[in-house]
Amino acid sequence: MSAQYWESAGFPTGRMPAANEVYRLIDELDGSADLQDRIALIIRMGASGDPRYVTTLVACCREANPDVRRHAIEALYSIRSGRAVDVLLERLHDKNEQTAIRKKAADALMLIRTYSAIEGLRDRLRDLGEDKVIQKHISDAMGRARILYG
Repeated sequence: MSAQYWESAGFPTGRMPAANEVYRLIDELDGSADLQDRIALIIRMGASGDPRYVTTLVACCREANPDVRRHAIEALYSIRSGRAVDVLLERLHDKNEQTAIRKKAADALMLIRTYSAIEGLRDRLRDLGEDKVIQKHISDAMGRARILYG
């Protein structure tokens, strides 16, 4: 990735963050109780595109606060790691989750495109009890990506 990319993610040296920088950011997130600080750190992690943040972001997807979950899913969308598929499917399958969060989880799964991600999306299309808005969103996304619903 270019130096500009890393600078835009908040790493002023213009290079991929060193391990100590990654772990410092993870420690900051783990130690912060302030919601806005946590969200800012999650956004920074996603903007970095660094897969070393995936485990931390996966944990954030399971937090009680929907803003934290939404930003964590957006960060995982940016990173596109297959290690996030299970938690993204959890969020997508949770019919009590906010529609916007479920849609973003579906979008992230479409980008990741592993077998389990696509099968999880297909499961939502086959579920007769699924929200029609979610099904349409998945169907449209799969159509744009030219993936068969099968």
